[in-house]
Parts: sequence; C-alpha cells; structure tokens
Amino acid sequence: LIPPGRHRKDVSFIVTERTERMPAATIKMGLPVAPIDRCLLDAARRIRDRRTCIALIAEVVQRGVVDVGSLLTELDDGCGRGSAVPRRALHELLGGAHSVAEVDAEKLYERSGLPPSQANVDLYTEDGVFIMNTDRWFDEVALANEIDSYLHHASPADYEKTVKRRAGAEGHGVIVTAFTPKMIAEEPQRVIEELRRAYQRAQE
Repeated sequence: LIPPGRHRKDVSFIVTERTERMPAATIKMGLPVAPIDRCLLDAARRIRDRRTCIALIAEVVQRGVVDVGSLLTELDDGCGRGSAVPRRALHELLGGAHSVAEVDAEKLYERSGLPPSQANVDLYTEDGVFIMNTDRWFDEVALANEIDSYLHHASPADYEKTVKRRAGAEGHGVIVTAFTPKMIAEEPQRVIEELRRAYQRAQE
C-alpha cells in the first residue's frame, strides 16, 4: 500500500495499490504491514469466486483473529471496487458458519422445511458438564448435525475421538447425524431427505 501521490510498479509477487486510507502499520519480520482485517479484505477484493472467498475469510475468522462484524465495517469504510464478492461472503458467514461447507449446509437447512436451528452450539448437561460442540442444533428435538471434513479426521486417532464424542452425546439423549462436504455439494437432495428422517426419528 502506498500513498496516492506515489507511483510504483508491480514487481514479481509484489502488487502495489495506491490508497488514501493508509493504515497504521505494525512491524512483522522487519516489514511494516497493514492490520489483518485490511490485509484480508484487500486480498478478498481480488477474488472473483464466491466459494474461494468464503474459504479465505472463514479460515481467518475461525482462528479468532478477526470477526465478521469488524470486517463488514472495514469493507464499508474502504474502496468499493471489488467489494461485491467479499460482502456476499461476509453476509453468508454472519449466521455463524465457519466454512464453505457450513454455508452450503445453511442453504440446505433452509430448503429442508425443518424448524429453525442454531449454528455452532456448545451442548451441556443439566449439571453444566460439556458434551460437545455441534455444527447445527435443533433444540426442540435434541438433534445435532455435523459436517465431517477430512481435515478433522486426518488420522485414526482423530476419527476415534469423533466417534467417542458422538457416542457420549447420544448417551445424553442427543441424536447425531453427519454429512461430508462432498455429500452436501454433490447430493443436496439426499442430505435433505436424510436430515428430515433424522428429525422425525428425534421426535419419537
């Protein structure tokens, strides 16, 4: 980022951008850098693919470095050029989704005709003992729906941990269903039908 009165050409991997909103810099590895929200949105404004943009923003938000609200404020204050895709991505993440798969799943929940549910809920026993965090929670029937990403089951130990966690939840009366990001993207109707069946089972 350079002030509007200066002129520099792009060189190799370095892209220069003139701006009237020069941010206060912090020093990292000996270089002055912009705040993370500005860096993230400057990168997002150059992305044209919605899913890629969601993935980038969700990764940073999930690390707890920034939140969606502050990013929307920064986007409103900044240059309007290229802001349409990141703005749409931020509004889709505003509901609590943490990934592209969760955003896609949100659309399926809306299409399913099921009652409203909550995203990313921590479940506790009546005594306040933590049970699990679930991607989607249907409170009236104690139904939890999870998105099984390969990254979360990259080892046998990770998979075993997930199985034990779900078994423990079911021991507390929670019905747990799970779908992979691939199923959500490629077999949306099947996911909806299985989710409806799980909800009916939870009502019994």
